[in-house]
Amino acid sequence: MPKIHADSKLKMKYLCPLILALSAAAEYSGTVLYQSPTNLWLENIAARANSHLLITSAESPTLYTVDPRAQSVTLNEVFTFPNATALMGITEYKPDVFAVVVSNLTLGPPREALGTVVIWSVAFDAKTGAVSASPAVSVPLLPNSNTAAPQNAICINGISPLSSTVILGAESVSGAIYAFDMVSGSVTSVTSSPQWIATTNASAPVQLGINGLKYHDGYAYWSAGVEELFGRVRVSLGHHDTIEAGVVEVLTPIDNPYTVAGQSADDLAFDRAGGAWMAVHPSEIVLFEQAANGSWVQQTAAGDASGIDLTTFNGPSAVAFGRGEEQEGILYVTTKTGQLIAVDTTGSTY
Repeated sequence: MPKIHADSKLKMKYLCPLILALSAAAEYSGTVLYQSPTNLWLENIAARANSHLLITSAESPTLYTVDPRAQSVTLNEVFTFPNATALMGITEYKPDVFAVVVSNLTLGPPREALGTVVIWSVAFDAKTGAVSASPAVSVPLLPNSNTAAPQNAICINGISPLSSTVILGAESVSGAIYAFDMVSGSVTSVTSSPQWIATTNASAPVQLGINGLKYHDGYAYWSAGVEELFGRVRVSLGHHDTIEAGVVEVLTPIDNPYTVAGQSADDLAFDRAGGAWMAVHPSEIVLFEQAANGSWVQQTAAGDASGIDLTTFNGPSAVAFGRGEEQEGILYVTTKTGQLIAVDTTGSTY
């Protein structure tokens, strides 16, 4: 189980949240398990029950897998999706069945070509290990619920399961959360916020709004790149499978004592104790923990908050905890420069 060292627990108890937020000392180091020879942009990550990892790329339509316990970690192809150039979010919505966002994507800023966005279902056979893949949801031109957003643009980014048939997806341009039914193929608007809208400033280093999304204990927890915020919104299935959403809450801004160019909140993952770990560009993993008074306290858990040292965490894009024996305390991190990194949050040497 992920835990904080004893000295950090004392700090969390006695020091004020501001001091903690401004602490640049990283609690954990990372071990680079794999480095792409071409610096392939690794975008998102999901852990299987057999401890293998599934990895998507913003620069390739191929879904990859790795065994992080192997002596020599390599990317192995699982499936290459037709009529696509990139894969974005990935999440398990049934045992060993994963939803994957597939599209024709352009980078700088990331935008998915209208009419090309399809959420596929990828299933692994429990007995044979065979892989089957099929398109489940063709994403149409989504309504721009926020008029300040660029028109005719889309970027389905982080996704997370609401049930065994419905997944939630963050749309990073117009600033909204949608629900995608993996059985019927329907698309439903859930909620939106002005704080989630992508910037219209072409010179801005961060041009995405809502980015990471994780459904946890009845809430959809989110990160917002432009505003650099961490928050949540209650989401539930109502009568006749209607989807109900509460008020969008901002839990805390992502504090940083440095002026860091290109700082942006990306994907996030929860540990078993309820702590939220977030990938933050250009080089930081931030840990958010809820204090007894309900506020959320944060610290730099790994990487370099100043953005100077890019040796290990060079553009962290996604985080996921491992699964299986001796894996649940290992946080795996992908980066846009092709790194797969292991962070042992139990405090032992990886």
